[in-house]
Amino acid sequence: MSARTYLDIDTRGAEDAGVSPPLMRGRLLSILHGCFQKQPGRYAVALTNHPGTLRVFTTDRSEFDALVEAMSPSPWIRDYARIGYPRTVPDNFQGPWVSFRRFRIPTVRSDRDAVDGTSALRDRRITEARAKRMEYFHLQSRSTTQNFVLIVERVPCDGDIGRFKPDSYGFSTTSNTFALPAV
Repeated sequence: MSARTYLDIDTRGAEDAGVSPPLMRGRLLSILHGCFQKQPGRYAVALTNHPGTLRVFTTDRSEFDALVEAMSPSPWIRDYARIGYPRTVPDNFQGPWVSFRRFRIPTVRSDRDAVDGTSALRDRRITEARAKRMEYFHLQSRSTTQNFVLIVERVPCDGDIGRFKPDSYGFSTTSNTFALPAV
């Protein structure tokens, strides 16, 4: 089953608060992650061309009622986000399809081939992320309070592929790749 219903969540008005759109989008993803964890596998995130907007996909329009209900207690959502109207992708959609998946960069400690505090794998993955100009989010783990960067890779696909089963951030994984329509 593919995701054919989407809505945009926009933080563009939040620029007046003195915070950059990428940081606002990171905060939005953090809130969405908390909601997605409570309702696993139901929502996917697509990155739009505007740095202050995230597009959320699901398989059924009624799923958005539960998402909006889960987000509504957040004062940040109330004050800085605009939730758009749900839209449906046409059945005969012929446009491009994209898979958005987390691009992992290992730590030096996790690389078993690291030598003297240097990891060739880590360096190679960082170089690849920069060369492809991958988008990223600054996030903080709620469980460990550690700050980290979540990097997202856009992978063009030939049509609707894979089984819709997003991770807790709303992205596909290397073990379960699915595509979203680039509407």
